[in-house]
Amino acid sequence: MAIRLQEPYEAVPPADYVNLRAHAKVRIRHPGYDDANNELLSLVAADCASGGNDGLGVGGEEQQGNRGQTRYGIQYQLVHAACAIVAGNRFDGVISRQKHWDNDHSLSRDPAALLLTGDYYFHVPNESQTLLGTENLVPNLDPPYAVVPNFRSWLFPTDQVQNSPALRAWTSTTIAPASDGDQSAKERDVSCRLTHHRECVQMAHIVPTTEAHWFMSNNMGRMSVKDGKDAIEIGNENLILLRADVHTMWDRSDFSIVPKMDTTSVGKWVVHVHKPSGELHYLYHNRQMQPLKGIHCELLFARFAYDIFPKLRGFLQRGVKRCLLVSGESNSYKAEDCETFCEHQGRHRSTSPRKSKSGSPAKRPRTDDDEHQERDKRETDRGDSENADSAISLQDCSGSSDGHESDDPYGYKRRADQADLEEQLSRGRKRVRRNETGVHLD
Repeated sequence: MAIRLQEPYEAVPPADYVNLRAHAKVRIRHPGYDDANNELLSLVAADCASGGNDGLGVGGEEQQGNRGQTRYGIQYQLVHAACAIVAGNRFDGVISRQKHWDNDHSLSRDPAALLLTGDYYFHVPNESQTLLGTENLVPNLDPPYAVVPNFRSWLFPTDQVQNSPALRAWTSTTIAPASDGDQSAKERDVSCRLTHHRECVQMAHIVPTTEAHWFMSNNMGRMSVKDGKDAIEIGNENLILLRADVHTMWDRSDFSIVPKMDTTSVGKWVVHVHKPSGELHYLYHNRQMQPLKGIHCELLFARFAYDIFPKLRGFLQRGVKRCLLVSGESNSYKAEDCETFCEHQGRHRSTSPRKSKSGSPAKRPRTDDDEHQERDKRETDRGDSENADSAISLQDCSGSSDGHESDDPYGYKRRADQADLEEQLSRGRKRVRRNETGVHLD
């Protein structure tokens, strides 16, 4: 009796796949600058809808499409959230087709609608002024509203996440609570939360561990049963089980886990692919996640922000003076200073320009920021990939191979030891080499 062989895998995506156009973008502009240099965000129009009169599409280049035509864009509530984040949590802001906004009502604010490809402006109202003879707010354009330049300069909007109508999708989409008892994240998730596979899975961090300083300063640990930095490093609330290749793409910010509403207006946790890759789009975009449990929407929202901020590079590298909001303080920054904010964004390192009160080249005393940047460099340099957020394998999570409980179940002690060795090397000390039998000096 002959065995039956399976056919080889087919190409992904198939040749007739039309749900992604590589050059289709939703471009958000800042109305406070000239159109030649005011592009704030350029987002891949990864969502699509068919039918010219289904009520899903708003604005953009394809508004007048014919019935049956595939139209491209991004769900409105997701674009609005991205704009509000980089504008300093201005969830009262408005997306408009008009640069000189006068309460433009022609664009639907339906959070589930498809914001079609094209150019838009994100306006931030000035609460101290109103349009003459009306109660309508006027955008504040003089000076231009400040933009948060990177993730580490962003303050988490604790109250707004819970109370803002603009973020209702994030707070109303279901995440089951953690089970009673001391259950590990691996035991909680069992399989990859995207693909449902059980082989080659790893624990991935929602907020990367290299953002521990941001995590602590924004009191994100309040959502964890762990204390201190353990909350971001080994707290179950900040861990999710992903297949190894999916984990790699997660660390590269190729996709985010976000809430989206379908035709029933019920939010579902899905993958939103940022990368203009037909393969990733075909396999994963708008794919519903496996049931999520024991994590928090606030951490997923923070991760979405983390994935969005690198998209500000073009705005910051335009060679134009910008008004920036850094840790809650608004100031004007020269063009060369703006560029320093986007150095290494998306690689777990982001810096802010140092301001010197003296023109003297005298050696500057070391600061906490220096220590933070050196630690980040070690994290990035020792990673196997471009991203320094190391994988936690199932073996790491389940203890040692001899069946006894490991003293270092997540592998952090081992990696910390390695970081210490590399620090010694960087300072010119003798090289220390460890193996299974002991420690050796070269």
